[in-house]
Amino acid sequence: MRVLFFSLMMLILCAGCTFKKKEAAPESPLATPVSKLNAIAAPAVTKPADREAQKILHWFEQMDAIFRESLWVIRQERAPQGKSIFGKFQRALLVDMKQKLSNKSLFRCDVYSMTRNVSGLSGVPQNGEVMHQCNTKESFIKIGDWNHAKAEELTMNFRGGNLSEVLGFTTGILSPRISCKLKSTENGIIETFSCDGFMIDYNPAKNQVLRFKQYEYQKNSKNMLYIKAEVLENLDPVKKIEVSVPMDGKITVTETALQQPEYLAKQVPATPTPAPSVSPTANPEAISAEDIYHDRNGKEIDRQEDPQSRGVRAPKAAKQRPPQNPYEGVIESNDQAHPEDQQEIQQQQEIQQQQEIQQQQEIQQQQEIQQQQVIQPPPQPGQPQEGEQHQEVVPANGQDLDPHEQNRDQNTR
Repeated sequence: MRVLFFSLMMLILCAGCTFKKKEAAPESPLATPVSKLNAIAAPAVTKPADREAQKILHWFEQMDAIFRESLWVIRQERAPQGKSIFGKFQRALLVDMKQKLSNKSLFRCDVYSMTRNVSGLSGVPQNGEVMHQCNTKESFIKIGDWNHAKAEELTMNFRGGNLSEVLGFTTGILSPRISCKLKSTENGIIETFSCDGFMIDYNPAKNQVLRFKQYEYQKNSKNMLYIKAEVLENLDPVKKIEVSVPMDGKITVTETALQQPEYLAKQVPATPTPAPSVSPTANPEAISAEDIYHDRNGKEIDRQEDPQSRGVRAPKAAKQRPPQNPYEGVIESNDQAHPEDQQEIQQQQEIQQQQEIQQQQEIQQQQEIQQQQVIQPPPQPGQPQEGEQHQEVVPANGQDLDPHEQNRDQNTR
């Protein structure tokens, strides 16, 4: 009996175990739809076009890192991540791929729009046109385009005039056309990378711009990064820079200062200094006594007038004669003086002229008296001199006196 009871219990237990297994079996069909959904969603992420877009996104990230390191070598300034023209293309592609952006405070124009065209079934070739917007009131402007013609190649074109927030204000005015190209390995690692027409601000305070004449990156070369650039100040080269970054060893940076540009100033003709105005004065030594009574036209003037007051022709004096009259220097500005002052000046001039005329008349009278004294003949003997009294004796009857009596009278006298 015990054996039968034990066997029954074992059968019940086994039946319960099989029932549980049968109840758990229906759960497996519920799990299969989830795997099917995952299998359907996976191809949407790994489409050929998106796979190539992820590779291009990785290229932009690598170029941004290489360029920021080269700027650190030249300017000793490390720009933030993504703060370059390649970082702008990377952010535009992230927006196109419906991904969120980080570090939005670094950019002033951070709203993007991209038109991407995929021609091949494998995702190659494809190209894109990139635009950004700085303000919601403004429209989108084009900042460049890229072309992925082959699986391991990419070419880019940038419009520097619309990228002033990463290239600089001065470079934005110059509006350079920048073109870059790269080649990579199958794993998406850049092997070679070069750019032409690259420009960026160097020292905005001095209006200096860094222009790259040669910018080459070669991963497996002896010089991994080689740069030749020049610093332009007001569009004139003032410095040369050469950078070599080897695989192993020290980085070399060579700067050569160029001669400052010489600006040829135009020679301005010297302004002629006006000759000092000298009033004409008569020089009696150089002019004859007869000429001083004739004016410049040879016409005779009144001899009683002062020749100097008439402005007779006379050579210029070697030295300017100081004015004897304190009002003589004020005559030139008579039109600016008051009418009363002008009348006083004219009266004083007339009085002075009359005094000079009187002095000349007195001199002439003295000269005439002297001439008359010289011309008068000496007195003869027996003739009374000037100042002596002469008495003549006349007889009362009108007869001549006897000469003896005349002599007697003279002797008695």
